[in-house]
Amino acid sequence: MKPIFAPLSLLAALAGCATGVDRLTPANQIDSAAQLELEGAASPDPAIATWERAIGTLQPDSEDYFGDQLYIARARYATNEALAELLWDRPAEARQRYIDALAKLQADVTQHEAQAQAVNDRIQTVGAVASIASAVAGGIFAGQADTGAASAQVLDVSKHLSDSIASLASLDWGGVEDIHQQGLGALEVDFVRMPFFAHFHELASIGRLTAGDGQSVSSCTASLVGERLALTNAHCVHDHGRLRSPSELRLNFDKLVSQRHADSAVAGFWVSQSVGVARIEVSPSYHPSLDGRQSEVDCGRDWAILELDRQPAGFDHFEVLDGLTFRSTPVPGVYRGDELVGDRLVVAGYSGDLNQGRLITMDYGCPILREGSSIEYQCATFHGASGSPILLANGPYRLTHVVGVNACGSADRTEQSWRNYRTRNDLIGNASGTPSESFIAPLLRLRAATGTSYAPSSLGLGVPIAGKRLSS
Repeated sequence: MKPIFAPLSLLAALAGCATGVDRLTPANQIDSAAQLELEGAASPDPAIATWERAIGTLQPDSEDYFGDQLYIARARYATNEALAELLWDRPAEARQRYIDALAKLQADVTQHEAQAQAVNDRIQTVGAVASIASAVAGGIFAGQADTGAASAQVLDVSKHLSDSIASLASLDWGGVEDIHQQGLGALEVDFVRMPFFAHFHELASIGRLTAGDGQSVSSCTASLVGERLALTNAHCVHDHGRLRSPSELRLNFDKLVSQRHADSAVAGFWVSQSVGVARIEVSPSYHPSLDGRQSEVDCGRDWAILELDRQPAGFDHFEVLDGLTFRSTPVPGVYRGDELVGDRLVVAGYSGDLNQGRLITMDYGCPILREGSSIEYQCATFHGASGSPILLANGPYRLTHVVGVNACGSADRTEQSWRNYRTRNDLIGNASGTPSESFIAPLLRLRAATGTSYAPSSLGLGVPIAGKRLSS
């Protein structure tokens, strides 16, 4: 069944029931209280208990649970719980909560299919409005007005989505990240992979970059690194060697909206706030490829900074760590001067192996394999994850400071192996990226021009660096 797009005037009618909107008010207040509880907390557990109270106020006991998309608010609170687990270095628990939240969304779709059809019949649209709920678990409502303000569109669910989520949930991803000391300088590192959402913290500033001229559209990842500034790959802003016009680029931030949103006509939709690009600054040493192949050298200088036409409302941005080197000795890791500041990486972006890149995937705890003109690490990125920020999973700058940008994947991974989802080894590969030292100077210049300042969120657990424990 093909997607059916309803006019916004009809979508607005779905939110006409005041009862559902009224039910969101106390739930949103509880949500805000839970986020405040995370400040300076030793554990996320009290905040998670508070979010459970918010979820408890949104039970599927009336038609407005579907008609006003209250299940999306419920999913928002559940993904907030998952993010809190992640910020306190509980990746296995975070992954399970994210998967459970998506599974609940899918269950709500099935349960309320009849109500959806009834609503659809009343407003005399063609097809089934049940796709509103289903697409949340596996697509994006990414429609936008000519002004760039976000709007909501209805997408149809595909069986590929539910299969992808089920496959992801059933895989053995290695459990909780463990770093074991096996002698001087020898570290065994595994990573945890998960579908991912963030509605607060710097992690919420990761967006989906689309590029196209109306005939074809490609997709990458970009992240906010300053006021009206976003970081991505140079190859994401080129088309067969041609530097794209800024007008061909859009940066979208998908959110589960749990109230009437200023940029949305309805309450409770998955909406995408979309911003345009005013100017592109590209690595002067990057050589655009005509056939999509890149050398190792180009993987180490594959960056572009986008100056946006406006600052996305309500978003923080990452800081970028300067003065960095990636070393394999005396302890493998990321160094700032002589200080070891991290030895596990995080890569988060719209990797195309999960639902064709419509959901963000996070690889948490990727080991650093080697350094050189580019950074090489082991994780499971795929097409669409180009431009993803590379972050630290431990040390004093974890999850808030960019140390590089993901650029290239290993050539031996095939699309067929990703589609089959047979084993963990089907997905793991070596990836490489551009270190922050390659773009820090132009970024600082642009940040000064835009008046950028930075205030870290200070949420989460301080995670020790294995190498520091080893040397102490």
